[in-house]
Amino acid sequence: MPYADPKVRIARQMALHREKCANDSEYREKRRMLTRAWRAKNPDKYSMSGKKSSMKSRRKSRYSMEEGTFERLLVEQSNKCKICTVEFRSIPGKSYRPHVDHDHVTGKIRGLLCNGCNAALGHFQDDITRMISAISYLGGVP
Repeated sequence: MPYADPKVRIARQMALHREKCANDSEYREKRRMLTRAWRAKNPDKYSMSGKKSSMKSRRKSRYSMEEGTFERLLVEQSNKCKICTVEFRSIPGKSYRPHVDHDHVTGKIRGLLCNGCNAALGHFQDDITRMISAISYLGGVP
C-alpha cells in the first residue's frame, strides 16, 4: 500500500479529484450528474437549504438539542456571545456565527459562544486554574 496512513491516502485522492475536475469538463459533468442523482435518492441526507440544515442535524446529534433550543438560546443571549457579548453576525473574512458550548464531562449545554471564546475555552481545556493563571499573567501579577 503506497499510503499507510488513511488520511494521507484520502487527501491524495481529493487532490487528484480537484485537479481532474479543474481540467476535465467531461469528468466534472459526470461528477455533477452523479451528485444530483445521489441527492435525489437521499433527500433526508441532503437538502437545498444546505448548511443550515446540516448544522441543525449536527447540533441535534452532537448535543441532543431539542427543536428550538438553539433559537431560544439566541434570543436569551440577545444574539450575542455569552462571554464577550460580541454580536453574532456575518462579516466577510470573520466568523461570528454561534458555537454551542457544552461541558465535555456531563454534556450539558452552557450557552452560545463566538469562535474566539469557544477556542479559548478549548485551549484552556475548561480548566479554571489555568484561566486564573492566564488572568494573573495578563494583569502582571506574579
